[in-house]
Amino acid sequence: MQIAVSEAQCGQSQTVHVGDLVALELPENPSTGYRWTFAEFDGAHLEFVDSGYRAPSRAVGSSGYAYWNFRARSAGNVRIEAKLSRPWEGDRSTSQEFSLDLEIKPPKS
Repeated sequence: MQIAVSEAQCGQSQTVHVGDLVALELPENPSTGYRWTFAEFDGAHLEFVDSGYRAPSRAVGSSGYAYWNFRARSAGNVRIEAKLSRPWEGDRSTSQEFSLDLEIKPPKS
């Protein structure tokens, strides 16, 4: 099962099952230099699958959405944390933060 997550779920908790795909999508405009970066998370419970960027417009400077797909690997609790910043400026450039607590339950039978 795929679970869609967006900035609307920031600070919330979500229950998923082992094997579920968590599809996270957040607004981003790479032309500004601001990119989402993730804090380390427990890879035993959550596996990174892939990521990318999609822009609804090809206009120079237009914003779009960065996305990441994670697979729930094993039962337990894990927190996804990310911040939108200019990596070369460090934490002082953080303009937005995102967090989501996942409760991963055994697979549905």
